Amino acid sequence: MVDRSQDSGDPAAAEIQSQADDIFREKVSRSRKLTPAEKFREGFELFEWACRQSLNGIQNRYPELSSEEHQRILERRLANARLMDEAGIYSPLQDDHET
Repeated sequence: MVDRSQDSGDPAAAEIQSQADDIFREKVSRSRKLTPAEKFREGFELFEWACRQSLNGIQNRYPELSSEEHQRILERRLANARLMDEAGIYSPLQDDHET
């Protein structure tokens, strides 16, 4: 959720933020009720969505390349991300309650 200490005082912005917070809390509540298998499936679907978004970005950035070349760029980016993770260069951010 957002730190409200920098609130602009704009009532519309405050209402939007309140609604966004409510949506976030609802998503967390629903996620906590999922079985491990459902969580795994959701994670896989999120990964597939992220790959499609990345591929769309690659296609927009390099429209002159073929679909196979777009796919190779995506695969190379995923391989690089894995190498960075395995080398400890990348590490996920910790939640405040984990620090």
